[in-house]
Amino acid sequence: MRKDLLLVVALLGLTSMASASAIVVDGGWYGFCFDGPGTAAYAGCQNDGVGVVGNTITFTASGPVLFELTDAFIYGDEFKATIDGIDYFSNVVPNVSGTEPNPNVAFGDPGYSHLVVSLGAGVHTADIFVTDSPWGDGGGYVQVTTGRGQAAVPEPATLMLLGSGLAGLMLRRKRAA
Repeated sequence: MRKDLLLVVALLGLTSMASASAIVVDGGWYGFCFDGPGTAAYAGCQNDGVGVVGNTITFTASGPVLFELTDAFIYGDEFKATIDGIDYFSNVVPNVSGTEPNPNVAFGDPGYSHLVVSLGAGVHTADIFVTDSPWGDGGGYVQVTTGRGQAAVPEPATLMLLGSGLAGLMLRRKRAA
């Protein structure tokens, strides 16, 4: 009886581990596959990536990170990423022809849909779903980076403060004239 209970506990532990795909921050691009609109990402389609990943994706950030997702291979696929319970959508792209298996090239190509989400430190979970796929099935890539080498994006409050200061200067100049 005791051995049976230990076996059940061990199998439950393996099942929960198999349902989550851990990725490494700054580890590179991880490939995923999908079967068409409305479907979830599943492990596969590594191609030029460092590994494969499927839903549910987990990662731990020790500081600010960027969650980056890109379509690849054939233009036209669009995605929804649910990160920590919040939905984010990739940009909408026209259906044109293009084939690119390299995730770095695809991420920089405006013909492929992509998504970048800034996140803070902590343990995060993400699920990727396909919202549009004119070709039926395909693949893409996801990575989490610390944003090394990228320009910092100012916070909305910083932009509002800057805009208020500029508006004040313009008003002052107009009154002085």
